[in-house]
Amino acid sequence: MDRQHLEYAVALHEALPPGGNLPWSPYSVASALGLAASGARGRTRDELLDAIARGGNPAALARLLGGAARLADAEAAVANTLWTKAGSNVREDFKQAVLDWPGGAVRTTDFENDPEGSRQKINNEVEQETRGLIKDLLPHGTVHDRTGSVIVNALYLKVAWQNPFEENSTKPAAFHAPSGTRDVPTMRQQEQLRYGAVEGWQLATLPTPSDVV
Repeated sequence: MDRQHLEYAVALHEALPPGGNLPWSPYSVASALGLAASGARGRTRDELLDAIARGGNPAALARLLGGAARLADAEAAVANTLWTKAGSNVREDFKQAVLDWPGGAVRTTDFENDPEGSRQKINNEVEQETRGLIKDLLPHGTVHDRTGSVIVNALYLKVAWQNPFEENSTKPAAFHAPSGTRDVPTMRQQEQLRYGAVEGWQLATLPTPSDVV
């Protein structure tokens, strides 16, 4: 993993709310902000790049993320799509910059006259890219007749553990959630893993055949 990408991921983790369960992908956040930086100029561009790749540039970030998405031992799919308002004038160099990203695409839709249909169109594409796992990325009301453009990132990854969990070792165990404690199927395995703990958080790695960003 690139050092700048790792530093950005740690910085973003530290800025997130400390409580509750909050799954997030450094890859997806960097992709969306990188696409925005590709079309930005001046202070806006500088601030976006400072957040994800200080001293870098969107094209270099696109190459880094593109390489990370090519995995020999995993099924991966990436979509980085710029949806624009029908009839809008988008610069050709920005369109090409979007197409240079992994899974890059530029599409138009009629936000003004059919905002709900546009929302469903975007959601349908995300559902297809994620093999049906994300069905309603944009909730009702998030797209309206004043929407000018939407940057959408979707990431699908299916990869096996290097040391698979034994099915017969999965048994119910107590899971402590904000809504209360309940029994859930819990995987169990004993092996030596890389582990770290500092300042209130703990991290354990579960190795896979491929290096995943």
